[in-house]
Amino acid sequence: MAHALLRAAFISSEAAQESGSIENVYLDAKTFLPVKSAGTRKQQDHEIAYESFPGTSNLLNGVMMPFSLNQKMNGRSMLELTVVKVDVNTPMDDSISQIPEPPSPKK
Repeated sequence: MAHALLRAAFISSEAAQESGSIENVYLDAKTFLPVKSAGTRKQQDHEIAYESFPGTSNLLNGVMMPFSLNQKMNGRSMLELTVVKVDVNTPMDDSISQIPEPPSPKK
């Protein structure tokens, strides 16, 4: 898969976590949309290199959103995701975010 990273792109940021993980985010120099994020993380005493490539973006309510994503770990493709539909600003009942009552103790 050819990626937009081959166009003029630059590192937007580098973030280091307490765990020792580092992530770089690359943005397209013309659109400022992310074209790649890459970094390393530790899992079970092993360092793993990862890369994420957002795919084609569509304009939704004035915001560009990627509709596909490819993720690699240690150079191997691990996830290919395609978004079929996105609903923006959908009305939701407030009850959906309320904490449920704890169950009654058993007698």
